[in-house]
Amino acid sequence: MRLATKELNYGVSRPQDWWDNRPDAENVYQKIKQSISNEGIKNPLVVSNDKKIGWVVQVGNQRLRAANELGISEVNCILEGGK
Repeated sequence: MRLATKELNYGVSRPQDWWDNRPDAENVYQKIKQSISNEGIKNPLVVSNDKKIGWVVQVGNQRLRAANELGISEVNCILEGGK
């Protein structure tokens, strides 16, 4: 299914110490973003539907961040546990 990026909520909030222990995380993210800019999003985001907040990204939060920063308005998603 295709969903609007504005309808998607980030599903993982990482504490600062997670980022502190991964100093190269931003470089990895920039490579992901560049790849998406050049080739688009190859793998769909995995989402679940939370009755209170709506669509939550379970796998693909960095791809969602990149899509938002690149102005991509819709992304392919698969429902967690779905086919």
